[in-house]
Amino acid sequence: HEGILRECYADIVDLSGESMQQWYCSHTDDENQQADLCWQEKLGEKDEKAFEEIVTFMVKCLVPEEEGNEEK
Repeated sequence: HEGILRECYADIVDLSGESMQQWYCSHTDDENQQADLCWQEKLGEKDEKAFEEIVTFMVKCLVPEEEGNEEK
């Protein structure tokens, strides 16, 4: 799936959470939407399960884990 992500998210450095976050922050909402649609369409064409796996991967990368580990 890495090739599809790199194709849709042009000039992304790597597929880490930090890199994805930087990519989203450095592009316009329009560019973000276009990239999201690109990979959704490409993955949807190939395999619904692959689409679900990559969504899970991206959510894990983009949502900081600290939120679930906050102290009371």
